[in-house]
Amino acid sequence: MNLKLNFGKTTEGKNVEFDLKKDNIHTIFLTGETGTGKSILHYHLYKQLAQHNKYTELGFVFMDMIRVEFGKWKGPYLHVPVIFEPKEALECLVAISENPPKDKVIIIHIEECDMMAQTDTGMFEKAWKKIQESKNIYIIFSTSRPSPDVFTSALKKHTDMVISYHVPSEADSIRIMDKPGAEKLAVPGEKIVSVHGKQVQVGPVTDKEFKELQIFEKYMNADPEFLRQYKSNSNFHASIIEKTLDSYGLRVRVVEVNYFPNGSIEYCLEIVTGTKLEDIEKRRRELALALASSTGSVDIQAPIPGRALVGITVPMITAPQNMEISSSKSEYPQTILGKMVNIFAKIFQIIANILYLAVDVLEHMKNVVTMLLVIILVPTVYIFLSEGNFNLNKNLDYSLVIFITFIVMIGVRRKDKIKDEEKKK
Repeated sequence: MNLKLNFGKTTEGKNVEFDLKKDNIHTIFLTGETGTGKSILHYHLYKQLAQHNKYTELGFVFMDMIRVEFGKWKGPYLHVPVIFEPKEALECLVAISENPPKDKVIIIHIEECDMMAQTDTGMFEKAWKKIQESKNIYIIFSTSRPSPDVFTSALKKHTDMVISYHVPSEADSIRIMDKPGAEKLAVPGEKIVSVHGKQVQVGPVTDKEFKELQIFEKYMNADPEFLRQYKSNSNFHASIIEKTLDSYGLRVRVVEVNYFPNGSIEYCLEIVTGTKLEDIEKRRRELALALASSTGSVDIQAPIPGRALVGITVPMITAPQNMEISSSKSEYPQTILGKMVNIFAKIFQIIANILYLAVDVLEHMKNVVTMLLVIILVPTVYIFLSEGNFNLNKNLDYSLVIFITFIVMIGVRRKDKIKDEEKKK
């Protein structure tokens, strides 16, 4: 199991990394005001865990009482379906703490929303303590309200790591981490990580990491359009596997492709009788190079247990450059001033288009005033008559009428020019 996590970099540029298993970190309390970056950290940590471990070895238990963060998550990494009710969440938490699985690591995430107030606090604290003493259970309790009735003294006593984003006051910082400082964090995404009494300030995720998190979020939320494009891209990689092995005299055919929410893809190969499995395993590095593996390696199972196939698992592949990563919300919210600037920019763009056409008319046509009035007024009258108003966001019809009017005026000018030439003759 690989439970090593990167939390970001310090102001000096040093990576802040902890191994949950080696550093004995089983209970994590994550807090900070809404909008400071907690959700981004969730995806950042879980992406790393899912990317470095198979779903047969790792399972997530998401308790999402706010029904926002993990409601759509699907896939084999879920140990149980996402839980939304506080009482059901507490029952599951107690059950796992008392009967931990022996052959699988469980990551429990609690997105708190008055869970402590709606359930038995004593039972919760008891389960929390048992998880701290466990071997293969890890829990992250995330809340924007780190009040004494939520982060109780019992929870604090048995917490291995505290991660704090910006909090409202110095008193909050002292109550959470025994030291001031979290109230001074000014940059969104900045946080203070406290482990076993030692603290370090960590910066926000990089732009590259943020884009990778958007990709990971689409996997876990099973975005249909993204998965369609990703599967199309993976078919291309299947042909690369076949051609790469064929260049070394190894005849194989990809007969099955399995997609996992962590972004890894398993290609199941059918091989020609007589092909040595050792020869395929020897080409691990060549395959990683040809596929541009994000980790520099691929996992080869020769054969897949219980099947007459060879499995090649490729880690999360970065989306192709021509694949857009869209979102329903803008990454950076637009201010009122920014919206006004955009509106004026559209107006000036339309005026500029009209003036450009007018200049062309000035150069090539007679009766400038008449032509200019026609160019401006005819499309405008058309728009007002057809739609009743002038919509700046939908100016396709307007541009089209301008273009047609312009072509007509060129035809009129050409006809006048022919007449003038005939008169001269």
